[in-house]
Amino acid sequence: MTGILKHKILDQYRAASREVDVTTDDESIDDLYGTMGHLKAPAQKWSGNPREAFEQEEFWEQLNACMSKLPERQAAVFTMREMDGLSSEEICKIVGISSTNYWVLLHRGRLALRRCLEINWFKKDQEGGG
Repeated sequence: MTGILKHKILDQYRAASREVDVTTDDESIDDLYGTMGHLKAPAQKWSGNPREAFEQEEFWEQLNACMSKLPERQAAVFTMREMDGLSSEEICKIVGISSTNYWVLLHRGRLALRRCLEINWFKKDQEGGG
């Protein structure tokens, strides 16, 4: 019995070490969803021209700051997909994950980045600071 308990405790520690908190400003990704699994609020409409934001150095600094808040795998999957243009099959092979895990990581990464940019970039832009 002691051996079983010991292994269960070790399993809990291993699982906890693999889980990374993906919160941004005290709001977790799960808080964005209602009980039926749908987004509670649609994405905010961003004012301004996306091309102009894309060309601003401050935007890239903020995007990098938001990316640094992501767990390592989410950031890697997002970067390979959206910036490097790799296919999902290539990314799964490189990272060593299943296609299901790939889509979950990509979705959560996109949501976390969207939320972070809404708070730290686009709200400032609407207030005249970004």
